[in-house]
Amino acid sequence: MTSKLLPQIKELAKTSPLTMTDIVGAEKMMLGFNIEAEKTIDYLKAISDVSMGNSQKFNSLTLAFSQMSAAGKLMGQDLNQMINAGFNPLQQISAKTGKSIAQLKTEMSKGAISAEMVQQAFLDATSAGGKFYNMSENASKTINGQISMMQDAMDAAFNEIGTKTEGIIINSIKAATSLIQN
Repeated sequence: MTSKLLPQIKELAKTSPLTMTDIVGAEKMMLGFNIEAEKTIDYLKAISDVSMGNSQKFNSLTLAFSQMSAAGKLMGQDLNQMINAGFNPLQQISAKTGKSIAQLKTEMSKGAISAEMVQQAFLDATSAGGKFYNMSENASKTINGQISMMQDAMDAAFNEIGTKTEGIIINSIKAATSLIQN
């Protein structure tokens, strides 16, 4: 993960019910599948919106999205995984192109539904006017979303405390070790 993406990842974690751990894990997965680092934050935001902040759906969609992106085309297994997590990219592509779902499935079986088409379907579905526009942010306003955001804030506070007191803790451990040894 590049350090210039960290502020954007933190911001996404703040505005969605997903935890920082969820988003960092998804970012690492995407990078592991060789998705360009500059594009991952837009994809993560889109997947977050499509999953409506549900961690399990988010992880499932991220895996299917990453596999599909690495393959360069949409395949049946990835499509089924996306549908099971609540999003059928063929519906979005159908709305944009006017082609029927049946036509698109035939094209998919021939390898003609590219990763770029599906990536764009995610972005279209989550942009202004799209079915999933700002869904993650809206989900963050629920009780579960607020609890998740509070948990992230506590984790961040404990990380900061740990970082600031690291030297004191290490020196204390060294002193205790020295006492035990002597």
